[in-house]
Parts: sequence; structure tokens; C-alpha cells
Amino acid sequence: MNQHCILIVWAFCFCLPSFACINTYYTPYTLDKEGHWHTAGDLSRAFNKNFNHQLIERKLVKLQRKIRRDDDFRLLSDCGVLMLKGGKAKEALALFEDLHRAYPKEYPILANLATAYEVTGQLDHALFYIKKALHMNPEAHHGSEWIHKKILKEKIRLLRSDGDVLSPNFLQLTLSQKQDPATANQLLWQIRERFPFTPAQNEMMGYLLIELGDCLAYTSSIEYAKVMYVMAREYHGIPGEMVNSKIENLIELRESYKEKKPDPSYDSDHFHVKQEGVSYLSMLDDFQNPPYRLQWERISLRPDTLYQTFQESLAARRKLDSLKEAELRKLRLWGMWLAGGLFVGLGMVIWGRYKPGRHPN
Repeated sequence: MNQHCILIVWAFCFCLPSFACINTYYTPYTLDKEGHWHTAGDLSRAFNKNFNHQLIERKLVKLQRKIRRDDDFRLLSDCGVLMLKGGKAKEALALFEDLHRAYPKEYPILANLATAYEVTGQLDHALFYIKKALHMNPEAHHGSEWIHKKILKEKIRLLRSDGDVLSPNFLQLTLSQKQDPATANQLLWQIRERFPFTPAQNEMMGYLLIELGDCLAYTSSIEYAKVMYVMAREYHGIPGEMVNSKIENLIELRESYKEKKPDPSYDSDHFHVKQEGVSYLSMLDDFQNPPYRLQWERISLRPDTLYQTFQESLAARRKLDSLKEAELRKLRLWGMWLAGGLFVGLGMVIWGRYKPGRHPN
């Protein structure tokens, strides 16, 4: 008996999902302008130069199976995001338009619709819907959509102006904003999201990187601030005179902190490593090396009829549910009649047996 119990417990534990605790000994630290230490954290994660088409393809193949099986509009929205990243911007836009008409109060659909309009060059529509999205959920994306709105406004201004040039400080950040860690996090979020949509060289992305560098120098890392300045110059083509002095100042500042070591007193379990000499190339991930063509022929659901397919599937599912409900109602009705008949019959038998004036034998 005891052996059987042990085997059952062992089998049960074996079937349960297990999760490992991952521990590292070395923690990278960086210095801000004032010489304060910060963990590198998300700063060390590279930017994506492009989208991973192989991964997008695999996800789309799985999603199309789910869409046929589950009448969940959120699957369609996720499919639209993948189509947008895979280069089917017009088809994704049509899908988001259909979804927004059906589900106008869904923030993710609203924000995706704004992005699809921007990617297809319809900037006025993009600004209109990003304003609606901001009003609906101002804290989304770490509260960073105000940056998206300013980017769209500047794009529209340039489009309508006669030979006007892009302003390097179009975000109009104040010193207090640059010294606020929240601003750095919001800029980092927006730049990460925009990076694979924006091939080099792009002047607006270059200016955003400079603004991010300014923020990082104040709030967390002179090393990664330097990386942002170099990336703005080398990858997005910003003239050297706009960033060279900033880079030189940070290198001098880094040299002045050469002997400064992280304080391990509050985290004695890890070795504290000063992050230095980070190359901007190490901060760029290329998913198209070698190039991969997304095989749309593997996706049996046509992008231009995806919403129609979903509606037909949903209508068929609702019709089947309606038929099932009708059958259940019939069964319940027959059950009520049968129970009522049995009750009346039983009552008549009892009445005949015990009615007044009759004495049982």
C-alpha cells in the first residue's frame, strides 16, 4: 500500500510543471552624471532593427487554427498586429477598422488602428485615434503615448509646411522632464516599439535617441547615454556636430569615475560589474541576417477576408448554440409536462384511494 502511494505521489509531482530559479553572480551597474549607481537592467537589451519573420509566420499559423475554433475577437487583433509587422499593413488596417466598428471601446484595437494608419501614411487619422486611445487609457505603455502624439503632430506639421525642417527638440522636453526617470522609461519604450518599423537612416529617430541619451545621463547611465548618441550619429545619420561634444563630455566623465566602485553592501550575494565600453553595434539585433521571406501561402486565412471569415464562424457558432438552446427548451418543456402528468396521475390515484366517504378495506 505504501509503495503504491509513493508511486502515485511521484507520478503526480512529475506531471506538474516545474520552474527553475535562475541566479547569476554578476550584476552590471552603471553611473549617472552625479556618480550614483544604477543596475543596467533593460538598458542592456538590444533594439530590433527589423521583425522576426520566421517567428511571425509560426504565430500566424497557430493563430489561424485558434480563430477557426474560438470566437474571440482578440485573436483577430493579435493576428492584425502580426500582419502589420509582417508587411501586410493595408490588410491589417482593414482588419482593425472592422474590429473597431464592432468593438469601439477596446483600447488595444484603438491603439493598433492608430499605428496601422501611421504605417500606411494616413497621419491625420492616426493622430485622431491616438488621441482617443490616450483619453481612454492614458497610462498605457507606461504612460508614453503622449510621445506618440507629439511625433504624429510633428510629422503632420512637416507634411503641410513648405520646405520646413524637423526640429531637433520637437518633443520640447524641459530639464525637469529629462531628470525624471519616468521620461527615460517612456522614451525607451516608444523607441523600442518604433525601431523595427523605421529603417535607417531616419532623422526623427535620431533626435529621439539624442533625447533619450540626455535623459539617461541624468537618471541612470552615462555609458548607455553615450551609446544612444553614437547610434543617432552612426545608424540614423545625425550630423556629428550635434552629438560629438556630448559623447566627449561623457567619456571624460566616465574617466573621472574610473576608480569609483559599486557599493555591494545592500546586495552582497552578487558581484557588481561596472558597465563600460558598450558598442552601439552590440545594441542592434538583426532578424533578417540572413533574409527570410515570410511565406504567406502557409497562412490559409486570407488577410483581406479575415474578419469576414471570423464573422461567418461566429454566426455559425451562434446558430449552433441557438439550436442547442432550442432543443434544451423543448426537453425542459417535455420534462415539465411529464412531471406535471405524473403529479396529476399520482394525485388522482391518492384521491381515488382516500377520497371522503370511502373506507379502505
